Amino acid sequence: MFDTFVVVDWSAATVPRTGRDSIWICWHAPSGERLANPPTRHAAKKLLGDWLAAALVRGERVLLGFDFPFGYPAGFAARLGLIGPPWRAVWDEIATLIEDTEENQNTVQDRCGVQSARFGWLLSFLGASSRVRHALPRPQAPPAP
Repeated sequence: MFDTFVVVDWSAATVPRTGRDSIWICWHAPSGERLANPPTRHAAKKLLGDWLAAALVRGERVLLGFDFPFGYPAGFAARLGLIGPPWRAVWDEIATLIEDTEENQNTVQDRCGVQSARFGWLLSFLGASSRVRHALPRPQAPPAP
């Protein structure tokens, strides 16, 4: 069914990092295996883009898996007032709120405070530090559908 299998252990590190607590990419293809440890998310995206483009040219079918820690309860997109397919609407909203630099710095901490009224009880999913979470009012979870 697939020619190539790729597993990516993503990282939320806020500085370029290799080794422990960093990004790892394992690529298993008919031509062999590769293991990469790019220091930043930007470097990982570029590397994956290059490798995937080459696999596409070769006509390979690729199964790509990431360990992103994003899972949202039913009704999350609606509670935020987002329109469109819920999974896509949430990802698009996050993309507009968070900036990620080539040096692995991001605006998660800043945005969590600003968006607390909207995200409230789900701030930990966005990586807010305990200092930020404890300083915010505790909104109530939405009623069950």
